[in-house]
Parts: sequence; structure tokens; C-alpha cells
Amino acid sequence: MAAAPADLFGDAQAVEERWRETQQTIDGPLWPEPSELQELPVLVLCNNGDSGRMTVAILRARGVKAFTIEGGYDALAIAEGWEKPGR
Repeated sequence: MAAAPADLFGDAQAVEERWRETQQTIDGPLWPEPSELQELPVLVLCNNGDSGRMTVAILRARGVKAFTIEGGYDALAIAEGWEKPGR
């Protein structure tokens, strides 16, 4: 996937492009079928939370119990004291 702009949701064209890329990834050969994912919760983790929210929306629409971490890896790293954002 291409890098998202700093404010993904402030750019409608970027949102549409990311949505399509995400759907293609989920529909791709390396991703399990949604029916295989319905038994266990799925945690989606991206860099800053934007793509994760979109991915969760797509998965939930397909019946998958999906969750994401608000703020993505950056927020998790700060909360856990792993490293500073911007690496």
C-alpha cells in the first residue's frame, strides 16, 4: 500500500484509493476467507490508526469480529514506552 497523507480522512481521493487497496488486499490470495476469520477476533494494527479503521470496517461488513487500536502502532508504542513516534 502507498503511504497515506498526514491526514488521510481530509483527502477524499486518498480515502477512496486506500479503501480500494485494502479491499484488494483482503480479497487477495494471502488473506483467509472471511468465514475462516469468524470464529476468533481479529486485531488490525497499522501505523497511525487510519488504515486500521478502514480495514476493520471492511472486515466487520463481512461478518468478522475485528478491532483496531486507536492511533495504531504509534499510540501503542507510546503507551507501552517502546519508542517515540517517527522512529
